[in-house]
Amino acid sequence: MARSAKSLDYKVMSPALMSCSFERNDISQRAEGAATKRFVSGDVRVHAGDGAKYILATCEFSAGEELEKADDKQDETTTRQPFFEVKAEYILAVELFDWNPAEPELTKVFSALAAASAWPLFRSYFASVTTQALSDLPPLPIVPDFIDTSVDQD
Repeated sequence: MARSAKSLDYKVMSPALMSCSFERNDISQRAEGAATKRFVSGDVRVHAGDGAKYILATCEFSAGEELEKADDKQDETTTRQPFFEVKAEYILAVELFDWNPAEPELTKVFSALAAASAWPLFRSYFASVTTQALSDLPPLPIVPDFIDTSVDQD
């Protein structure tokens, strides 16, 4: 059964693109036949103030190809060397009515919202840019594994 607008605890605004970029790096190493692998990452940060009517979150996504170097030992301290990288940052906004969620609940809600609204926009942007760059990368996953989309339904 659909809920009327009056019964909603919050209203979600459409995500807005804040910034985007496409970078190609070190093409000479790629031309020499260096192996590459795809990477996908993202982060959702909530910016909430006490008693605020609007809660904002920024979603930063990044995807591309990075060079694999067989002679280097890679661990968590090794920095990524992207061959090319597509980045975008979106802002999400929620207008609160009769709802005062705790910080962990807000983070979960915004993560689910990011996966449902901003992530599809990034997937589309990534596909457009990589197609124009003549890359043969497969599409990004429909649901990213780095975003927790589980929301309690109390």
